[in-house]
Amino acid sequence: MLGLMQKNNVYKVAVLLTLLGREAAQEVMKQFDPDMVERIGKEMLKCGEISKAEGEKVLREFVQEMRKIDTVAEGGASFVKAVLAPMMRADRAERILEEIKRSQEIELFKSLREVEPEKLIAVLHSEHPQAIALVLANLASEVAGTVMMQLSTAKQGEVMRRLAILDKTQPDIEMAREIERRLLERLEKEVDHGKLGKLGGVQNCADILNQMDKVAVHRILEEMESKNVQLAEEIKQKLVRFDDLVKLEAMEIQRVLKEVETQDLATSLIKASKEVEEAVFKNMSKRGADMLKEDIEVMHNVKNEVIRAARLKIAEIMRRLDEEGVIVLNKGSITDEVV
Repeated sequence: MLGLMQKNNVYKVAVLLTLLGREAAQEVMKQFDPDMVERIGKEMLKCGEISKAEGEKVLREFVQEMRKIDTVAEGGASFVKAVLAPMMRADRAERILEEIKRSQEIELFKSLREVEPEKLIAVLHSEHPQAIALVLANLASEVAGTVMMQLSTAKQGEVMRRLAILDKTQPDIEMAREIERRLLERLEKEVDHGKLGKLGGVQNCADILNQMDKVAVHRILEEMESKNVQLAEEIKQKLVRFDDLVKLEAMEIQRVLKEVETQDLATSLIKASKEVEEAVFKNMSKRGADMLKEDIEVMHNVKNEVIRAARLKIAEIMRRLDEEGVIVLNKGSITDEVV
């Protein structure tokens, strides 16, 4: 709280107190002088209804401030879980905390995150699957997906399997440092060594697979199923694709469309399947659908990567809404159809 106040951002304090509820907010307000109480009170009146996104943003900053004070770091995590509980599902709250923890603790492979994917592919190609999995766990999903696409079919499945269980079998930090040192020597880079936080996991695998094309995803999952069916099924449950729109109920599709920018929606529908087009247009007003069709008609020579980027944005929106319990993507048993 003090960190936020020192930044003179009274609005964020007002949001945080609003999330806490009346009784807790009253106790906290007793710690401020009358002038500050008045300022915060005015901001609380302006807040109105606080969106989940805004609430999460403020809570993230609060946790980061709390974690700067070692003696209350764990209390900060418990506090955020308690505040987030009425706002969203437990797994979503846990993920926010993990993201913050991950961003603060992981320093190993920091320099590798600045390396171009092509150079990474050149040095990782001959590495052991465990070493590759460890590196990919520290890269942005889109970069990891690019690297994964260039690996051999057999190695793709093995790397993904090891990545999925990496959070349960934390690697030795000295081993990680040795891998980092060796790779950096080959890349002629320098790096600062640090602590090794939680890596990999099923969600990390799904994030990477979401960046890859359907054929590659299907091939990798088949390879994984040949060695660990349960693990492959867990990853399938986490995958979210643009085409998953057709699996949603009408009200759910309408909810997703409210979150999507018009430009992204138009771009995503270029070369889309008839089923996806129909699902979108059916859940818009006639005027809105007509305008969207006109926008699409005048969009020429749009690059595939631009279309893919727009679809990824929509897939991410669907995943977020699913985590918040607004929509339900997995309505039944997992089937072999994942692409």
